[in-house]
Amino acid sequence: MASPRIHVDPATFEPWTVQGLTHALSAHPLLEIDALVELGKRQQARKLVRTHSADATAGTSFAEAPNLHPNQQSAAQTLGDIAKARAWMSLLNVQADPTYRKLVEEVLAEVYPTTELRDPGMCYRAGWIFVSSPNAVTPFHIDHEHNFILQIRGKKKLYTWDPFDRQTVSARAQEVFHDKH
Repeated sequence: MASPRIHVDPATFEPWTVQGLTHALSAHPLLEIDALVELGKRQQARKLVRTHSADATAGTSFAEAPNLHPNQQSAAQTLGDIAKARAWMSLLNVQADPTYRKLVEEVLAEVYPTTELRDPGMCYRAGWIFVSSPNAVTPFHIDHEHNFILQIRGKKKLYTWDPFDRQTVSARAQEVFHDKH
């Protein structure tokens, strides 16, 4: 497999700031729907799929979205007809799959020299693949890790907040999150 191409500008990279990057992963064979359907089957068997219906909103509890708005279809069914599935899905920790572990390692190896300069010690190398139907929403949540978000197909509106903005997430809410997760 050819190494994926990702470019993060080392001159402007700042780990606590949302910023753009470029990539050439859109045509990667492991990110085609047929390959993702097969990965979905394997990840569902590993219990590494998180999904909810498109009825969830930004204000829905992220933790409770799968219970409040269940997606009744399997991962393979959802992925196989994502345009009509009315669902949001995350294939969690795809590095657990030997085929996708190599992709995660290749992607992170490309950004490593830049991240190491500004935020040394990349310690947990993981990948998540999010697939959503048109108009499906990811509820508001906090991530405990730094992320590189790579849009592969379609359009998505992404809202992010400064991690130090205490109007959006209070210091207490942040402490509770990190205590829990």
